[in-house]
Amino acid sequence: MPAHLALRPGAGLLRWAVIALVLAQAAATQAFAQVEDAYRSRPPAVTPVYQLPRPSYDPAKIQLGSFLLAPAFTETLAGNDNIFANDRHQVSDLIVTTAEDLTLQSQWLSDNATLHAYHSHQWYTGHVTENANIYGLEGSFRFDVTQDAALDLSAGLVQQPQLRNSPQADRLSLSRPIYNTIPVSAHYGQDWGRWHNDLEAGFVRTAYISEADASRSAIQSRYHDRLSYALSGDTWSFLQVAFSTQDWRLNPGRRNFNSFSALGGLNVQIADLVDVELGAGVLRQAYNFSSFDDLVTPIFSGRVLWNISPLTTLTASANRTVTGLETFCDGLTVNPACTALSGGTLTVLASQRGALEVSSTEISLQHEFWHNLLGQARFRFEQDKFDPVDLVDRNFAVNLGARILVNRNMELDISYDLNIRTANQALLLYNSGAYQGDTVSLSLKAAM
Repeated sequence: MPAHLALRPGAGLLRWAVIALVLAQAAATQAFAQVEDAYRSRPPAVTPVYQLPRPSYDPAKIQLGSFLLAPAFTETLAGNDNIFANDRHQVSDLIVTTAEDLTLQSQWLSDNATLHAYHSHQWYTGHVTENANIYGLEGSFRFDVTQDAALDLSAGLVQQPQLRNSPQADRLSLSRPIYNTIPVSAHYGQDWGRWHNDLEAGFVRTAYISEADASRSAIQSRYHDRLSYALSGDTWSFLQVAFSTQDWRLNPGRRNFNSFSALGGLNVQIADLVDVELGAGVLRQAYNFSSFDDLVTPIFSGRVLWNISPLTTLTASANRTVTGLETFCDGLTVNPACTALSGGTLTVLASQRGALEVSSTEISLQHEFWHNLLGQARFRFEQDKFDPVDLVDRNFAVNLGARILVNRNMELDISYDLNIRTANQALLLYNSGAYQGDTVSLSLKAAM
């Protein structure tokens, strides 16, 4: 054997020991990587039955270079036996709604852009004062900053009429106020091993067209951050903090306020099967008006999405939140809340800091009877408690619906809605009063 290839005694054993150590380290690194992969920073997707892809019935889209164009048209015929959401003045009508929808979405290998435009016209066959147009334009852009980070930008404009059964509606109003909203937001998501962070900032501008409703116009800015950590392969803990400011158009020096909330909890998800989240925290709302004390109150939220079987989905949610309300009773005009505070007399009181406590729960069941026939049943309860006027609204809503997928270009939807509101007082400042309404609708949707 040549001298330069000769091994000293024990050198071969040492070499094999080094090789074994390197292989052990590589195996340990691979095992650690597999464990880390099992502890994903973001939960998997759980898709309900109604949103599952159906290649035989999903509309075929139009190819425009690297974009896909999806136009759709919907004609809806609805019968409503209480269009004013008012049991004191109960009127029925037949409503025809014609809607157009257009979506343009990119098909790039990286990044993403979506543009969505829509319009609908509501025609009340017997009450022209209720007729209205709804239109909107929304755009979103997604930039893949790195493999583990993405930036989403979105903006839009929507103009619509106020709903007759909304908490702000005045039942004595001869027509529905028209207003527009402009939402703008930026969202940044980042993964770090088991950690995931979602940071979002944006604002929503609400503007009523009529000067008579200008007191409802405002700009709300919001900053939101959620940090999640994978405790196991299917369990994540999270801490969510949010800060928002409310800037009213009229009398901002007294009416403006800011809110801070912190929410912590757990999220459990098993891919394609179940998604459960529970959270609890605290909210603090501070007013510019120095005579109002800060509002500090607990909040909670919970939700469940459970695919009981491949053809059945159960969803449920519950929430409690509180929003502070200001009532200025030291002006020349006595508003209904001040009258209620004084026991029904037209007495001018000191300004009052109130609160709206909203507790809600909702449960729904979706089922696929056949590959092209789906049904849904949904129940919702919401209690709105206004202090210090001791007004309590209880809202009950039941929806029964069916989707019939005729082919890739046609869909037929049938639905029945029952809405009931009870109220222990009839204050125009806060609600449109107790009512019960039934709506039956038939929609035909055509897509290209």
